[in-house]
Amino acid sequence: MLRPAQQNQRTHHINFFWMIAVIIILAMLVGSAYAQQPTQLPKDTSSAPGINLGAKATVAVDAKADVQAGISMSPLDNLRSKIFLGVGVGYNLPMSTGLRDNNSASVGGHVVFGSNNFCNVWPMLRLGVTPWSRTSENFPTYYRWMVDVSPEVRWFPWGCSSSLPLYVAGQVSVGTVSGSDNAGHIGLGAGANAGILLFHPNNCASWFVDVNVRYHAPNLLLKSSSRPVLSVIGVSLTFNIAL
Repeated sequence: MLRPAQQNQRTHHINFFWMIAVIIILAMLVGSAYAQQPTQLPKDTSSAPGINLGAKATVAVDAKADVQAGISMSPLDNLRSKIFLGVGVGYNLPMSTGLRDNNSASVGGHVVFGSNNFCNVWPMLRLGVTPWSRTSENFPTYYRWMVDVSPEVRWFPWGCSSSLPLYVAGQVSVGTVSGSDNAGHIGLGAGANAGILLFHPNNCASWFVDVNVRYHAPNLLLKSSSRPVLSVIGVSLTFNIAL
């Protein structure tokens, strides 16, 4: 017979995998519905009666000015036009022994800031906040909050504008994990994640959605000597807008 803590942990694992399945199914349904929307082509007014030749000349001059302005854009302006900001929510499951025995799964939030100036490689910065609650009142030692700042590099093997914009990423992190113990809270960690972009036909997309699975060990590289290495796996959904 499973102990209450083991039974509770098993329930969290089941809920975690169900949530992954639901998010994937919803993403597929939304993506399918989006792909089936009819595309409206602009009307051809070049042969319309009564068209004003002066208006045509004005349009031609404006188009030429736009081209010249685009050519004169500096690399910094071009980079700035490909910057995006994202806000998301994630379901986090404790994996390491020191964390999963004393803490239950939780829902956290994050903000991401990145550049898609290059289609195959995206530099990113992520700020994540995760509140933890203990599994049972019988555990005197447990963790309360995890806050981390993580520089990240994403790599798209088939490009970010492909029909299947999958990516893998690596990251390092610096942050704090507060707990009921007297150990140091600051840690230097590392992580890896993988995901897929939705509604991202090209780098000029004004918004897109990111579905991501992430493994993170917040104190893998540097930790207090009295704390074990902590690790978390989570699935998240992020809404991103171009700036």
